[in-house]
Amino acid sequence: MKLKLLIFAQFIYFLGFSQIKAQINSIKLFSRGAQISRIENVKIKSGIDTLKITDLSPYLDEQTIQTKISGAQILNVKFSINHLKPQSDEPKLNKIKSQIKSIENDILDLKDQLSYLEVEYDLIMSNKKISTEEIIDIDDVKDFVDYFQSKMPNLITKITDSKEQIKKFEKVKNLLKKQEYELQKVKSKQTGEIEILYKSKQNRQSSMELSYHVYRCGWSPLYNMRASNIGEPIKFEYNAQVFQNTGVNWKNCKLTIATGNPILGGN
Repeated sequence: MKLKLLIFAQFIYFLGFSQIKAQINSIKLFSRGAQISRIENVKIKSGIDTLKITDLSPYLDEQTIQTKISGAQILNVKFSINHLKPQSDEPKLNKIKSQIKSIENDILDLKDQLSYLEVEYDLIMSNKKISTEEIIDIDDVKDFVDYFQSKMPNLITKITDSKEQIKKFEKVKNLLKKQEYELQKVKSKQTGEIEILYKSKQNRQSSMELSYHVYRCGWSPLYNMRASNIGEPIKFEYNAQVFQNTGVNWKNCKLTIATGNPILGGN
């Protein structure tokens, strides 16, 4: 029996698989956890093959997985967490890192230039302080004033421009650093995957249905009482404050607030 299982496992290992991202059809949100339903049209192959659904929450309860594929027999379902870093954003991340390095070099060059200009400025200003006790030639004073008036406006403009350029580059660098951080966060993100081993008599287009329970989400009640005017009946409002940290975007998904125990099928 062990030999048969080993041969079957080796056979499955060499099978190909189809990889899909099934769209969320509906979400039933309980006070703790949620029931996720996904439906997707898939191409199934004749014989035994594997269908892999990716980009799922890593906080999925494997014991709650239910699935069916029209026209196919489900042989096995396995949930796993993908710890590998996705490579799709690698070129974008490398490009941003290169841009950050380039801007940092530009900032260093500008700071060197600014230091030189400030030294020149300090030198001129120190020469401007001529002691009244010194006997000086009027022509020398005139020459210095002419020099001062010709150099200082341009020098001050260059210093101001350099400081503004440094500020702009620092702002761009901070924006790129933020993008780099977001990409790094996505890059190291864990995702859940479900592998469905099935058997089909023919190649065909089928409908796949998948449901499971996830954690790190839920809702809590919010109560609000108000009256339009004094003496009028009090209106009692009951709302739900939703939270979800499943690692999957729920934007534009059909969401139903439910009570009870999700495992027991609460309403």
